[in-house]
Amino acid sequence: MLSRRGLWLPKLGDGVGAGYAHGTLASQSPALASGGLDEASSWQRLDAVLHKGRDAPILSNERFSLHFLRWERFDAVVRFCNDRGFRPHFIYYARDHPEWMNSHYVQHAKRLYTSLDFDRFLARKMAEPRYDYGALTALIRADPRVDLTVVPFARAARSGLFDSFLDAIGARPSRFFERARGRHVNANAGRCAVLAGRKVAAAMAKAGLQSRRETHIRSAFESRTAQANWQVEPFSGLDDARAKAIRAHFAASNERFAQAVWGRPWAEMVPPKTGFSRNELPLDPGPDIAADIAPVVDEMRTLIAQTVARKARV
Repeated sequence: MLSRRGLWLPKLGDGVGAGYAHGTLASQSPALASGGLDEASSWQRLDAVLHKGRDAPILSNERFSLHFLRWERFDAVVRFCNDRGFRPHFIYYARDHPEWMNSHYVQHAKRLYTSLDFDRFLARKMAEPRYDYGALTALIRADPRVDLTVVPFARAARSGLFDSFLDAIGARPSRFFERARGRHVNANAGRCAVLAGRKVAAAMAKAGLQSRRETHIRSAFESRTAQANWQVEPFSGLDDARAKAIRAHFAASNERFAQAVWGRPWAEMVPPKTGFSRNELPLDPGPDIAADIAPVVDEMRTLIAQTVARKARV
């Protein structure tokens, strides 16, 4: 059905369901910029399938946006597409910043990237350009070789993110897509998972390990937290006062961005939500919750020790 609309989602990896999340393309965009195809194996694989005469590819990974803060990486990807007869069309979802920061914090915690509490995470992260929609899209908006569509996240979520994306790329929803809906939900891992993740991240840092490199530890942790069913109590580091402060930090930039891409006020396109309820757990959460998370944290500490011992033998 996608091919009938001149679109397709290239598979660049092996295994059932593998290769459709194009994280390797995003992570190798620096190599594409510095060394071309010879240095970027995932782009070589995409190049090979494009030469088979397929339709316009859909490339999907949130990490692309981080690399597109850098001109040389953005330009390399655009030239790759243009040289093969494709005009890149970027789809961005603009989200109210308090919920975005809360969601991103949960992702960091469950992936063992941070041992910080929510407030310290905000203090460290909010100044980064990756959280500024204007900065994230500046190169795209200024480049005549590409197109950009920005969709308000809340509106898309109400109508259905799947349908919204299909509409944005010109593939109207149909019965063909019904089976795909609802298969993947990027659920909030839960407040217990966040606390456990902070503890494991601290243990990894103490042992001199990095989660981005020790992916087996991260995968084991995410599997155990899913088994624990902690997502039934989603994490929230927000209350209305914190939400207001976060919005105030981004207000001027968001207004400029909204006028540039929609010609409308930010608050009209991304209405502020209220009624937040904060439920962040302290490092010492009390006996019941401590007993709940201890088995998972202890398993990860054992895995950390095994990893350190294995590295010492090499």
